[in-house]
Amino acid sequence: MEYDNETYWKGLHGCFSGSLKAVGWPSLSEAFNAAKYASESESFLKVLEFCSVTPESPVRILEIGVGIGFWTGLLVKRLSGFDFSLTGLDISEDALAVMRQRFPDVELEQADLRTVDQDRFFHRFDLVTALMVLLHLTVPSEFDNALRFAARSVRPGGTLLLYEPAITEPYSPWLTRKLAGDNSLARSLDAYDEPLAQEGLRRVAMLPGASWALNSPIEAGTQISFRLRQTAWRALCQGVYRFEWPTAWLSPLALRFDAMLKRRPGTGSGKFLVYRRLVDAL
Repeated sequence: MEYDNETYWKGLHGCFSGSLKAVGWPSLSEAFNAAKYASESESFLKVLEFCSVTPESPVRILEIGVGIGFWTGLLVKRLSGFDFSLTGLDISEDALAVMRQRFPDVELEQADLRTVDQDRFFHRFDLVTALMVLLHLTVPSEFDNALRFAARSVRPGGTLLLYEPAITEPYSPWLTRKLAGDNSLARSLDAYDEPLAQEGLRRVAMLPGASWALNSPIEAGTQISFRLRQTAWRALCQGVYRFEWPTAWLSPLALRFDAMLKRRPGTGSGKFLVYRRLVDAL
């Protein structure tokens, strides 16, 4: 069946309502998803230090693709001493229903990023986030629409925070072909930097999220290195990650290995990308 973004998300939230499987890896265990998000949470809290938000003035936040509110919860906790307001968007009404119960103070709206008006929130927000969202827009024109919508929602001096499988290493299969039937797409770093520069934003930081050991390899220094990583990843998925109790038992070791990998360049999975809108870029 041909991949359709709207059908994909409605199906996941219908099957796994409130579960990390609805926003992570649905084919793997909840224990695996918990470990993956634990690694990403640590990186997320570090990357927030690069975002231009302070407790001295009200902070307006737009979260694109809120899902079940995992990142929302981290944001609310991190900004507990701030005067802030948060607006969340998602394509799935099932996801929004979960969000309304968990975060009644968050303003929520349904939106389809493929067709949303790029100027809908023109220069309105101090911080805009889209975390593992844009990769699921595999049609170039739809990805471009969503990326420019996110960019134009950032006020002058504000920050755009993305978490995406951005390719920075010499070899990746996504650089040579689109993998047929996939519901996501890794892209080169230039696919973000160049259109965002056109929109008046400049990248100011890039930090690793989870390594390939907890979120699949997307790249490597050589084709052979990539194949070794891919073989190890597939063995972990088939032999461990799809089962609950073996994954729960192995998770502390996997997280230590993941942390070691993240200290090295080219760990081969998602990156947090921080962009700042220039004050004079009107």
